[in-house]
Amino acid sequence: MVTTHEIENKIFRFAYGAGLKDATDQQAYKVQEKGQKIKLRENDEAVRIVQAYVDGIMRGSSVDFYKTAKELTDCFNEFEKREMAANPIFSFGNAQKLINITVKFMYIALYGNPALHQRFQVCHCPLDRTMGGRIKKKLKDLQKSKKVPQELQKIVNGTNWKGWDGTWSRIGEDSYKEYQAAVKYFAAQEGLSPIEYDYFYFG
Repeated sequence: MVTTHEIENKIFRFAYGAGLKDATDQQAYKVQEKGQKIKLRENDEAVRIVQAYVDGIMRGSSVDFYKTAKELTDCFNEFEKREMAANPIFSFGNAQKLINITVKFMYIALYGNPALHQRFQVCHCPLDRTMGGRIKKKLKDLQKSKKVPQELQKIVNGTNWKGWDGTWSRIGEDSYKEYQAAVKYFAAQEGLSPIEYDYFYFG
């Protein structure tokens, strides 16, 4: 008889697999040899890191996205050198995508459970060209109208947001933090959390 723990683990591994594929698809993770991307699936420590983050969300515990992203990036970089004999190229941008898409799929798995959904309010909106482009356009419209709210003035006066519709795998942590701040602002205007905002507007 299959146990509840076993099926829950299978659901997580499915979500993680979707996240890893999205995080390393096409030009987001360039490798020299065919088959190297598949080898990334063997990084069990990376699975543990993301699962600990998701489990923390499910328990309603305090989770640290940026600490998790750093651990994940370092873990993959070590794996690349040790198991793939390759220069480490797994970036913060790849890490944010892996974490956020895994969380996004886990959110689906809990559809119909409002109590647990509430715990996902802290989760981020994945950064990709679609959502990055949407937030960039909204900031540009505010800039043109000269009605930039106080919360977004520092972001609009900077330059990071102008590249959010570009190569997301190369984004730095500071630019990503500004992106999340902007998403949080626009999501709140519509009574949504960042992860709900992504579902509502992506595609």
